[in-house]
Amino acid sequence: MWAATSTFDVDGLYLGVRSTMSAVDEVLRAALAAHLVTDVEAPPNYSVQLGEQSTSGAATGFHFLYRSSASVVRTRDPRRVVRGLVTHLSSHRIDPGPGLLRVHGVTLVAGGTAVLAPAILRQWPELIERRLNGQGLRFADTPYALIDPTRAEVVVPEPGLEVDWSALDRLDALTGVPARPDPPVEPGRYPLVGWAFWVGSEVTGRLSRAQAVMHALQLTIGAIDDDGGRDDVQRALDGLASVVREIEPAAIAWNDPTELVQPLVALAAGASGRSA
Repeated sequence: MWAATSTFDVDGLYLGVRSTMSAVDEVLRAALAAHLVTDVEAPPNYSVQLGEQSTSGAATGFHFLYRSSASVVRTRDPRRVVRGLVTHLSSHRIDPGPGLLRVHGVTLVAGGTAVLAPAILRQWPELIERRLNGQGLRFADTPYALIDPTRAEVVVPEPGLEVDWSALDRLDALTGVPARPDPPVEPGRYPLVGWAFWVGSEVTGRLSRAQAVMHALQLTIGAIDDDGGRDDVQRALDGLASVVREIEPAAIAWNDPTELVQPLVALAAGASGRSA
């Protein structure tokens, strides 16, 4: 199934990217030539799978980006897959930026604002992404949420790698038919207006600010670990408390993943209305 694998250097970390087509691998090598390593064969950390042309020739299947074995991008636009790959590769840089918090979760952008949702949403893109898109919410193709606590904003970062974007022009020809445009969420800062937490199968509705801060702390990467000290935890607590004061926290639960759509849409719409 996998035709080729290439290795890329991200701040001294060698990451392998495999592809289902040799031609896709050639595109990646051209786009990321500044980071290409030719004398090391890293194990595949990422996989790019482009959908094949249908028997009728009318449409392509979905294209996927996998991080390890987990699907992190699912789209009919091959450019979005490659842009998602660049974003994920960039995430391996050590410093996300001064004062920013990395949080396990999915960023959903609606217009110019954002809500955070449980990271488990990434497991069901085929069930919920199109439904959310139809309600005006789009997934940011980032491995975690990046929060600026001083401004209560979610940061969708610019790619942190040197990329020749013109190499992506060759992607459309590889599937045999034009891609369906499905551009990624643009890099930028989005005011955070709501945060949905999964806190138990029976808990739904509004959370107190104190509850939200404690749940958010548990999701903050690096705030609580063997190397972190009290100062790290306190800084994270102070930052999260500042964020939660400005947003609407809520608890959500579900039996079927599609049940997540309406609560997230309502959270984004209601919180945006209150912040207007």
